[in-house]
Amino acid sequence: MPSCILITGASSGLGEALAKEHASVGHALVLFARRAERLREVAAACRSLGAAKVCTCVGDVRRRQDVARAAKAAERDLGGLDVVYANAGYSQSGRLESLSLAQWRRQMEVNVEGVLHTVQTCVPLLKASRGRLAIIGSVAGFGAVAETGAYAASKAAVRAFAQVLDLELKPEGVSVTYVAPGFFASEIRLKDADGRPAPDKPEYIPSFILGDTAKVARQVRKAVNRRRRELVLPLHAKYAVFLMRHFPGLTQALTRRVGAARMRRRRIMQGA
Repeated sequence: MPSCILITGASSGLGEALAKEHASVGHALVLFARRAERLREVAAACRSLGAAKVCTCVGDVRRRQDVARAAKAAERDLGGLDVVYANAGYSQSGRLESLSLAQWRRQMEVNVEGVLHTVQTCVPLLKASRGRLAIIGSVAGFGAVAETGAYAASKAAVRAFAQVLDLELKPEGVSVTYVAPGFFASEIRLKDADGRPAPDKPEYIPSFILGDTAKVARQVRKAVNRRRRELVLPLHAKYAVFLMRHFPGLTQALTRRVGAARMRRRRIMQGA
């Protein structure tokens, strides 16, 4: 029987790449995202790649009832779940002193509460299958750069979620993998302050730094399959986390310089 996979935020970026990666090995999928048209396109691509079955569910991870619908669809149409990717999220940029409360709340609602809704609605199915839960975080969950305070705080929170869930769920046969990607090709940086896609914004991260999204997805799938506790990737992210963990003072000094250069480049490239 093919494995049954649920992916939130499946309409673009890593979610889309994970959907195609699992489709290519013949798994059955429930794809969840807000954009119906884009979700249909990803579903069609997954079917052409060989997915055993593809179901789509349009909704917002901020609404628990929407995520619950996706879990029910998995139970009804696929017979349960073997793997869940709590992947949906977006990146909020801006100095904390000028960030509005509404912007802060939206960042937490999507990146933190969205993960909580996914976990609470899907874990019963994972317990039944002794399955796998993957929480997609970020290298920013280990240490932040300037003007990423809200995003970094949200990813530090879900990193803590993963640590606690590993303790709580492992005795019941459910593995938890925390995935901390660095920069890779994605729409996550190409959104406005309210999380809406802004495709007219140019990518401000140099191309030589960006990881290949399909390769990242393949590595994530394999790590989750092996029930690894944590995965940091690509290579630049591994170096960054090593420095954050073992040389915090040096990292803070480097981060000030790198963060300032990154913000200058973003403003120049995106006219911010």
